[in-house]
Amino acid sequence: MTLFAELGEKSKWSKHAFDPNVCNDSNTSNFVESFNSTLGVNRCRPILTLLEGIRRVCMVRIATRMKNAKSWNDEEITPKIVKLVKEIGKSSSKCRVFKSSPGEYEIHEGRSQFPLSLNKKVCSCGAWQLTGVPCRHAIRACIDAKLDPHDFVSSWYSVKTYKQAYSVCINPIPDTEQWPADESGRIIMPPKMKRGIGRPSRNRKREEGEEQPGKRSKNSEMQQMWLLWA
Repeated sequence: MTLFAELGEKSKWSKHAFDPNVCNDSNTSNFVESFNSTLGVNRCRPILTLLEGIRRVCMVRIATRMKNAKSWNDEEITPKIVKLVKEIGKSSSKCRVFKSSPGEYEIHEGRSQFPLSLNKKVCSCGAWQLTGVPCRHAIRACIDAKLDPHDFVSSWYSVKTYKQAYSVCINPIPDTEQWPADESGRIIMPPKMKRGIGRPSRNRKREEGEEQPGKRSKNSEMQQMWLLWA
């Protein structure tokens, strides 16, 4: 309990307390690692060069996604979510559906049962509200009601919203030699930096107990030893 209390508000680390309006149940550091990998050599360069690298990557990515989305239908959801709904639908065959009233169901899965409302787009498992994508219980209810599960996906995943997100481009800019001269006469000096001992590390500092990249944990080594003995 002490450890959980030190983690801060539950809305930052516990899925049951996430804001359903955000439609995102992910809370990992993968984004940071992907961002660092995308920067490449620019991570080791001065701040202005680093920012220029970030600007250029974002400029190209926005233009690329804008181009790819031009052929998509505004009334549909994005292809990635279409694929996700298809994958979730495969596991819905294990669910049994019991209808209560139009749009209201009770879904049984193993020993568990979940009240579900297609009218309110709510399932007691919580996955539908958190992600904005129908869970396997909701898809099973849609099949029973002969409705398209795509119609119950959050508008955040629509092609129209996707195009709106990438509708504003980043304009190209010239190099520093072509920038207008600063007539204020002010000279901003770089901050004083104290270089540490040894070569600066480029890798992210890992948490205690987290596996280091390229290194096998003791558990994996023990598993291999057991396999050899077996």
